[in-house]
Amino acid sequence: MSSWEFSWTDVCPSGLRPWVKDYNDLAPCFQEICLQLPILVLFAVFSSYYYGSHFRLVFRSGTQRKAIRVRVATSIGLGLIPVMKIFYILRTHGKIYPIDVLLSCVQFVAWSVHVGFLVSSLKRGSLSQRGPLGIIVLWTSLLALASIWVHTNIHSEYWVWYVADLVVFGCYGVTLIAPGNAHYIRVQRTVDEERQALLTHTYTRFFEDIDESVLGPIQDDANFFSRLLFYWVKPLISKGVAGKLRKSDDLFDLPECLNMNRVVEKLQKQLTASASLFKALHKSFGWEFYLIGLLRLLADLSGFAGPILLGGLLRSENFPNVTEPATDPNCDFCQATDFRPYYYALGLLAATLISCFAGVHFNWKMTLVSTKMRMSLVTAIYRKSLSAKGLQSARPEILNLMSTDTDRIVNSCVSFHSFWSIPFQLFTTLYLLYTQLGLAFLAGVIFAIVLIPINRQIALKIGQLSQGLMTAKDGRIAITSETIAGAKHIKTNAWEDVFLNKIERIRAEEVGFLSRRKYLDALCVYFWATTPVLMCLLTFGTSVLLGSTLTAATTYTSVALLNMLIGPLNAFPWVLNGLAEAWV
Repeated sequence: MSSWEFSWTDVCPSGLRPWVKDYNDLAPCFQEICLQLPILVLFAVFSSYYYGSHFRLVFRSGTQRKAIRVRVATSIGLGLIPVMKIFYILRTHGKIYPIDVLLSCVQFVAWSVHVGFLVSSLKRGSLSQRGPLGIIVLWTSLLALASIWVHTNIHSEYWVWYVADLVVFGCYGVTLIAPGNAHYIRVQRTVDEERQALLTHTYTRFFEDIDESVLGPIQDDANFFSRLLFYWVKPLISKGVAGKLRKSDDLFDLPECLNMNRVVEKLQKQLTASASLFKALHKSFGWEFYLIGLLRLLADLSGFAGPILLGGLLRSENFPNVTEPATDPNCDFCQATDFRPYYYALGLLAATLISCFAGVHFNWKMTLVSTKMRMSLVTAIYRKSLSAKGLQSARPEILNLMSTDTDRIVNSCVSFHSFWSIPFQLFTTLYLLYTQLGLAFLAGVIFAIVLIPINRQIALKIGQLSQGLMTAKDGRIAITSETIAGAKHIKTNAWEDVFLNKIERIRAEEVGFLSRRKYLDALCVYFWATTPVLMCLLTFGTSVLLGSTLTAATTYTSVALLNMLIGPLNAFPWVLNGLAEAWV
């Protein structure tokens, strides 16, 4: 009894090999099975989804309608060209593999679904005639794959069909250039329908036209994927493209988490129970603030995965995996295919995506917490100023508390997380450098340790100058307010020069503090610019002097790790400066 054995060469001549070394190009079967088919399926799914989600009536200009009609014609052509190519090959008695038939059928179905989406876009959908961003990204991917496919098959017998397909793709892309104009159509009831509703015995609501200018608190109703990708912001972007963002009412309503009364009362309750502002902020926003640090930790860990996976990728290329001989000599896929480089490449992609999402959402969550703290602090200061005695004399200090001091406290939130994240990044990166270069990494460590007390002294001096700057600013605002309030008496007694000299003297003192602080900032910039270069020079120089051999994997991994030191080393003095200013 004979047993049937599956062979990829029966489906596609080159199997699943990703790369053809003889031609230095991607294998045709790999392009068809692993690249073109998945993207075509996604293209059909997205087109079908957006076709079903078109419910808003849109009036488009002539330019938009013509562009969509041309796009419909090109989509029909892109669906028919693969089918016509199959019939042509059959007519000329050429060899056809199953993957060619499958790919042609999928192309025909995908572009047919897309034609339906485009036809519905003539009267419904978004204001932009280009369509949703997801479909544009998938179409761009298909265009890139079509270009690669032409490059791969330019010397084949049927190259004319592939070039024609690419030309039609170009015609489709031209229609995406002209934006045109469009506006939503409001559905209105006739007078007879409204009169009939008024004369009925039962209660009937009046018809309310949809106000397109009101976006509402859309963030509260967004699902998980919309929050993850910030897709809920799309209505605001579409409104901006239409030129309808003219006032603050055109923006989103504040989400429930930024409810003014709830946020303010939370801090006010803690201030009543505790005299310390730090403890009140900790009890009001502590858990939310600290949990956001998990996103920062996830971003840091995924960032460390990049150099490690890069080193593994280079080592797998230098030391390929030796596999057993294939049992089937016709199976190209089974002979000596090592998938480790692709696993490392996918790991790099996943680590980059995780780091990107974690970093973006960390910044977004920190913005929300900072906004809550700002709202609460400004309201608390305003309430305290209304009940405090001597309000007239303390007005400049109150203005500084509500503006500058509040900004420094709020900005210190990010500095707090950076205060633990940056040392964690530094020590982890240096340890990974030790695993790559051995004791040679100590040269960079010693140089970094020498810079720590220097940066600390600079940060302390900046804090002292900031305190002096704030004191001088308070004095200048006080004397300026006093001068404006008593301008009539000053003019009557001819005291202009006295008050003017006093204001200029205090202003000169303020500018002196500011200039010295800026010189220290320039010194920080000098250290930030030279530190990574000197660390790289000392580390690699010491490694060579110790007799170590710098391989490609070690060199590129170490360079990636040294580049990771640039950000933390640049930001750490600013973090210390921000914390010092907030404490002042």
